[in-house]
Amino acid sequence: MFRHLSKGVRVFQKGETIIRQGEPVPYLYLLQSGSCYRYLITPKGNTIIYEIKEPDNSFSCLIGVLTVYNQSGMSNYTFVARTICECLCIPAADFIQWASDKAEVQNELLRLAMAFHAEVSRAFQFHQEGRIANRLCSILVGCCTFRDNEWRIEKKYSFSELANMLGVHAVTVSRIIRCLCEEQVLSKAPDGLLVTDMDKLVAYASDSETLPYK
Repeated sequence: MFRHLSKGVRVFQKGETIIRQGEPVPYLYLLQSGSCYRYLITPKGNTIIYEIKEPDNSFSCLIGVLTVYNQSGMSNYTFVARTICECLCIPAADFIQWASDKAEVQNELLRLAMAFHAEVSRAFQFHQEGRIANRLCSILVGCCTFRDNEWRIEKKYSFSELANMLGVHAVTVSRIIRCLCEEQVLSKAPDGLLVTDMDKLVAYASDSETLPYK
């Protein structure tokens, strides 16, 4: 839909900054391959991952698309390549002009903004109320796949990434995983984690039950 706005291809190496928090955003980047983090550096210097973007042929793989509508013109977040990322470069001014008279594009951007706002609000609420374990269970449910007649948790994220997504230390993530194993909700396998009680995991994920991990 917006590929015709591209002015070329740029490849970002793993760990390279695509857009930096507090700086202007002259270009949007349409993610073609790879994955990247959207994170925020707090005033205390902590890093909180709010999103891991992957190419999916939708507006959500446009890196910086919501940032260009900031009144300040500056990015509120940093985007960093999680793997090697190949992106199409789209001048922000060209995108804004192109999208300005397209109701369907504006509606899609509004839906994207509201979905991100809801996710951030939910994560903040869980953290404030000490329901980190429930939030982690929600992420784990999203990583589940059913194969070989078993529910498996795919290794999409490292403990460090999960910790940064939750705003806690990696030790806390390890403690919650250990508690889930002790509760026989999960079990360890040579190639990762198995879900032995999906109903219980979903109950924790939906916040209908509390996991006493401390």
